[in-house]
Amino acid sequence: MQCGEEEEKEECGSGDVGSDSEAVRAAKGLESQAVKQAEQGNLGAALVLLTQAISVAPEHPSSYNNRAQVRDIATPEHRSLEIGVTSPLC
Repeated sequence: MQCGEEEEKEECGSGDVGSDSEAVRAAKGLESQAVKQAEQGNLGAALVLLTQAISVAPEHPSSYNNRAQVRDIATPEHRSLEIGVTSPLC
């Protein structure tokens, strides 16, 4: 079989959306939700969603990149939400 035939698309890394695993598709959905949250200023919620995306599909690098970008602009209070710790000031 040549690369690109149906059975080998995922192995050949075709990049087609149809070749994504179920886990990667789920991670992309979580990423999409996280981006919306970040755009609305809900950085803590965005971090939680991106961490979930990484748990679902650790092989998907985009989730790591997006989480790093949100962490760069997040305050310590936002980051504490990601790991389930509440601020002592709350």
